[in-house]
Amino acid sequence: DLKVKIFKARFLVEQFEGSVGEIVKADKNGLCIKVNDGVISILELQKEGKKRMDYRSFINGNQNLLGKIAK
Repeated sequence: DLKVKIFKARFLVEQFEGSVGEIVKADKNGLCIKVNDGVISILELQKEGKKRMDYRSFINGNQNLLGKIAK
């Protein structure tokens, strides 16, 4: 399991199909994870043992994220 620390995120009121915790979108708005009342858009994070990075760098280094479940 990949552990990450989230430094910057925002809540979006958009609705997406999918399960709570599922990565539903990864685009210019951030790495979007479905939650009960909308979507959390992660903007800045840090992988365990790595440097802090923006979501674009994370997406570029981690392909095929859509549909994965964040725990």
